[in-house]
Amino acid sequence: MCLLSCGACLAQIILFILNFLLSLVSLAVTGLGVYALIQVNDADLEYANTAPIIVIVVGCVFTAIFFCGYCGAFCRNKCLLSTYAAITILLATATVVFTVFIFKGVDNLKETTEDALNNTLADPNNREALNWIEATLGCCGTTGPEFYNSSIPISCCPSTMQNVQNIQQDGLNLTLLSNSTSGDLTGLCPITEAYQEGCVDVFIAFLAKILKVTGQVLIWIIIIEYVAAFLAIFLSCYIG
Repeated sequence: MCLLSCGACLAQIILFILNFLLSLVSLAVTGLGVYALIQVNDADLEYANTAPIIVIVVGCVFTAIFFCGYCGAFCRNKCLLSTYAAITILLATATVVFTVFIFKGVDNLKETTEDALNNTLADPNNREALNWIEATLGCCGTTGPEFYNSSIPISCCPSTMQNVQNIQQDGLNLTLLSNSTSGDLTGLCPITEAYQEGCVDVFIAFLAKILKVTGQVLIWIIIIEYVAAFLAIFLSCYIG
């Protein structure tokens, strides 16, 4: 009985600390989503609002779940602990499915996204987004500098971008970049000084790295979720 009591106290302490820390992490993720949304709006990239909004919603939901576990552990409330355990098990199961999907998706990423990226970035209406990707990821056009028939935009040329006064340190002037193939900026980026890799290959490689790291992190999250659910069930049964 004493051993069971010590186990319940240990479970309570672990759940309390774990959910308190996870609540802080979820709040930080929500804050990053808000920051990203503000940056997207400042850059006039309205079509990119979806991802930050999803991050904000997910951050808020997880904050509520972890706060439920935090309060349940602190107050030894059986109802809150049971609810937290059930939701955590569902989340852990969903995380397993999502992790398997990610690891499988890495192998098929190039085949499934290359055509879509080529069609999207080759559209003149999306040239502003392409210029932003060029300047951010260090690439040029969809396939390389030859994507542009004559004048290569300054977003393909790092040495030229540093000399343009209208590009600030805290953000890129996307209007300037998208119009850099005309007017006074024409020919400022020689093909020999431009990035030689196309943005489609660079972007896909970038996403592949993110997915691999995300998958590895999710494995640890799955372990933590199942352990937290077990501890919540154990503490709930002890209270009951």
